Parts: sequence; structure tokens; C-alpha cells
Amino acid sequence: MDPSEARFDPPTEATLQPPQDQGLPIEGFPRPPLRSVGPTHAEITLLGVPFDGTSGRSPMQRHAPGLVRAALTSLTTQDPERAPLHIFDAGDVRINTTSVRTLDTRLQTTLQNLPGNRSGTLPVLIGGEHTISLPAVRALEPRTIISLDAHSDLWKTTNGRTFSHGTWLYHARQELNCTVALPLTRTLRGGAKEAIQHPRTYQHLPNDLPQPVYLTLDVDVFDPEHAPAVAFPEPGGPHPEEVLSMIEDIAANHQLIGMDIVEVNANRLGATSRLAAAALLSAAFARATPPRDRFGARSSR
Repeated sequence: MDPSEARFDPPTEATLQPPQDQGLPIEGFPRPPLRSVGPTHAEITLLGVPFDGTSGRSPMQRHAPGLVRAALTSLTTQDPERAPLHIFDAGDVRINTTSVRTLDTRLQTTLQNLPGNRSGTLPVLIGGEHTISLPAVRALEPRTIISLDAHSDLWKTTNGRTFSHGTWLYHARQELNCTVALPLTRTLRGGAKEAIQHPRTYQHLPNDLPQPVYLTLDVDVFDPEHAPAVAFPEPGGPHPEEVLSMIEDIAANHQLIGMDIVEVNANRLGATSRLAAAALLSAAFARATPPRDRFGARSSR
């Protein structure tokens, strides 16, 4: 049996640790228009998941939670028309960065016991590689998963692994019997072509998606010109404006139960981690307030 299929009892030690900043200047986080609050008053709860255990191409995704937090401090600006976004940073899940088994157990346990999870706060996970999405949806049980990703991640196995960054969505769909939407996927190879031919899997965003929705963003969905720090770049991707607008629409018009941003593959702050931070803010503000365009005007949607 694949060792990643084994399930374990929740760990007895604490499952959370303080954010790992990799020496970055994030001590000023958050800055306006973000406001740090306690878990029961937060609109957004941040949770870092520093896992890159199944990525074989010089994995550095474990550094991304600190990078995205650092990027948030440089992207946020004052807007007199926008109310502050109340945010609670829960820290990082304490995991062995190569163990899928530890990831599954600890992330599910953490999400099920996350401070403030009964007060309507939205958990936003910062990966890490895309494998983190499987234990997240196992814990949250959405009826629809929207995946913004250059790849479908619908392989049954990859490189001898049952659970990995390339198989997580296949197993999520099987386990949850949920609807899947892949509106920006542009790479379908081999078995993935067959796997996407499924009665509840769409390559667009239907108007009547079952609620609630889990949104996952793999930053390789952006064209590599704009997001170069990824493990599996695919040319021909959309412009950031298109992706960020889609994220705003999803957050404003669906009942989000959770969100993650994954696959920033870097050990220093750069364009890719800043795009990840921009995506987080796009979703958070669209969910909290009427959508706006990039120049601060209210959208006509």
C-alpha cells in the first residue's frame, strides 16, 4: 500500500507554530488597509502551510508563506473609501515538510479546530505546493471546487505517488463527489484528457455551481512572463488582470468556504509572491465589499 494512504490519529503536540519569515521584514504585518484582530472578529484567517514534499523540481514552496506575508506589506495602501479588512494570522501548520501523512493529519486537525472557525471567518491557506488542497477540502467539504491552475491535477497517480500536487483534485472529486470547475486550465496530457471528461467537471464557470465553494489558485496559471517563480511553468497563460478579475467575481458571487494560494517556488521576494499576495487581497476585498476595478472605482457588475 502506498504509505501516503495511511491515516493517523491527530498528533498530541501543538499543530501550529509562529509564522516562519525566512529572515524577511514582515514584523510590520499587517499594514493598512489590513487590521490585525483576534480570531473571533476576523474576516480572514491566514494559515501558512510550508509543504513541498512531492515536488521534484528544486522545491522551495516551503518558503512561500513567509514570502507572501512579506509581499502583503508592500502591496497594501490606504484607500479612504475602503473599510479596513480584519485579519487574523494563525501562523504556520507545524509539519515535516516531506511527509504527506503528517500534512494530511495536521492540516485537517488544524482547520477543524481553527480559532474563530465558527464566526464566519474565511480560512485562506498559503502554501506550499498544491498537495495541501486535498486535506483542506477533506476538512471543509465544499460542494464545488474552483481550481485556477495551468494543469488539471486530475491524474490518478504520478511518479508512483497516489497523493501529490498532480493528483490531489482527482482524489478530492472522488472522495467528495463534488463539482469541479477548471476555467483557466490550458495543459491536458495523457490521462488528464480523459479525466476531465466527467459529468460534473467543467472547463468554464457555470452560473449554477453548488454552494459552498472552495477556491484554489496555483500561481502557474499566470503566464510565466508575469509569474516566473513556479515549478512547472506553462507558456501561453492569461494576463494577471484577467486572473485577478476572475478571482474577484468568484469571491463576490459565491459562498466561499475556504481558499488557498499555492506553488510559489522561490526563496526570495519577487514578482510571483507579489502576484500571490495581490490575488489574496482581490478575493478578500471582493468578498467583504462590492467589487472594484483596479483604479478604485466601483464595478458595474
